[in-house]
Amino acid sequence: MYQNYPESHLRQLAELTRPLGALSLLTAGLYGKQARFGAKPDTKNLKSIERSGRYKGNMNMEVSAYTPREITDLLRGAGFNVLDWFGVRIFTDNDKRKIAKLKPEKLATILKTEISLSNVEEAKGIGQMLHFIARKK
Repeated sequence: MYQNYPESHLRQLAELTRPLGALSLLTAGLYGKQARFGAKPDTKNLKSIERSGRYKGNMNMEVSAYTPREITDLLRGAGFNVLDWFGVRIFTDNDKRKIAKLKPEKLATILKTEISLSNVEEAKGIGQMLHFIARKK
């Protein structure tokens, strides 16, 4: 999240959400970012994220990355129950090919693999992004 105070941000979202209303939250995953920065290698961002959970994002802004447990706790603290969550960009993160240049059958295979891994308990936590679906209490 590009939020310095995620607790406050999520409480404000809760105020805007009807009772039993849904919230879709997409945020950076800590474990996936650590793996990505270690593989690049991007030692500056790797040290920063290991020290503080924050790193410089693509827009040159400080971004926080979270573990699935941290997001679950933040959402609960703001008055939401987590219904489900998924990893995003697990398999395809280091794929540097241009999507527009891929043959349709190759793209279909990549998408099928990414979608299937997004909900596998052992894999989804290493997504570059984590997608949470929650309902207001």
